[in-house]
Amino acid sequence: MRGSERTIDSHVTKLRKKLSELGDANAEGKEWIVSTYGVGYKIEL
Repeated sequence: MRGSERTIDSHVTKLRKKLSELGDANAEGKEWIVSTYGVGYKIEL
């Protein structure tokens, strides 16, 4: 396997930032993308 092993983490970090910039009055401080240890990531709507 070549490249960074942290590629997914990098993309998720960027997505979290973009989602927080969009903002939502009803979801202030809400984490849209949640990481689950040993499993991965999931999106909570």
